[in-house]
Amino acid sequence: MRVSKKQVAEMAHTIYRKAEVNTISEAFKVAWKALKLQSEMLVGDVEFTYKKINGEIRKAKGTLKFMAEHIDQMDGKKDVIQYYDLEKKGFRSFVIVNLI
Repeated sequence: MRVSKKQVAEMAHTIYRKAEVNTISEAFKVAWKALKLQSEMLVGDVEFTYKKINGEIRKAKGTLKFMAEHIDQMDGKKDVIQYYDLEKKGFRSFVIVNLI
């Protein structure tokens, strides 16, 4: 998946608008990191860490490689990443500002 500037800008704007970060610069950094992770998951299995809503730190191994053609149709939320959890054998999601 090639990441376009439009995708990054839309995601960063959503993050900033929802007041999940303090500056637009931080929003762009988070957006780039999230889109890079999503791109890697489209190609293979990726290990990553994020903070759950309850504050717990979660190490996950996920993929999107069998869903590459459906990635644009998933949920439509710009500040959430959905993925298939290889350890839990099910779909999970997380808010991208919680990506560590």
